[in-house]
Amino acid sequence: MAELHHDATLTPGKLDLLPEWMARQRWYAGKGRVPRLRRLWSWRLDDPDGEVGIETLVVLDEGGPEPVVYQVPLTYRAAPLAGSEHALVGTIDHSVLGDRWVYDGPQDPVYASALLDLLLGRATAQSGSESDTSEPLVASHPRAGAPQVLVHRSRVLSGEQSNTSIVYETVDASGAPTNPLICKVFRTLHHGENPDVVIQGALADAGCTLVPSPVGHLTASWPDPRRAEGVAQGDLAFAQEFLPGVEDAWRVALGAAERGEDFTEQARALGRATARMHTTLREALPTVA
Repeated sequence: MAELHHDATLTPGKLDLLPEWMARQRWYAGKGRVPRLRRLWSWRLDDPDGEVGIETLVVLDEGGPEPVVYQVPLTYRAAPLAGSEHALVGTIDHSVLGDRWVYDGPQDPVYASALLDLLLGRATAQSGSESDTSEPLVASHPRAGAPQVLVHRSRVLSGEQSNTSIVYETVDASGAPTNPLICKVFRTLHHGENPDVVIQGALADAGCTLVPSPVGHLTASWPDPRRAEGVAQGDLAFAQEFLPGVEDAWRVALGAAERGEDFTEQARALGRATARMHTTLREALPTVA
């Protein structure tokens, strides 16, 4: 477990390092301005090799018309991570550990592997304020029968606007390739259940094979001054089966139109599949007229 240095000073501080970097990220909602951040909470993951610090900050941006809560996973390294210049948040001087290179967590393979271990129930979240202490406010919910795979390689999908998705190439215990997984890290946090988690879970529980199989999700409770109770509870991340090479139906339809190809049968198949999913959801979840 990671040792926290409570008496250490950081130059610059973490909240001094983040604003300019966050302002450039696609998932940052306050386009055209720099956030004004307040730290609400943090939690950590352990690097099995004890080399990389892994911390997730939950921060409140009070610089816009409405305050927004963001999840910001970071890794701290004693040397630059080769080939990851694009993922560098900045550098800080740690009064105990010396120079530290700070990276966007999802783009660091150590964070990606540790997160999947947590989602699959093989690791425990750690406190962001106490050494050698688990964090009970973070809970993993692996689905029954979730594959106990190992990470061979990970990468972040480009082009996403509001979240960050990590694609995992995985292997089994013998090293043989297995079906890849994808984990969506929710950047903007909200109180309550995330629709991705609820809908995918309901379809899977009902035996629907029209959507990728969910693997597990991560929940937490965190301080939130926007709520009367002062606390919010919701989803942090969601993992599921990844289907490589599958295209969005809208893009497929556009391609057919551009080529002058008939899309009638595909459209009917898509309509039937959509109807089946809606019927399943109506049976699996509460409904109102």
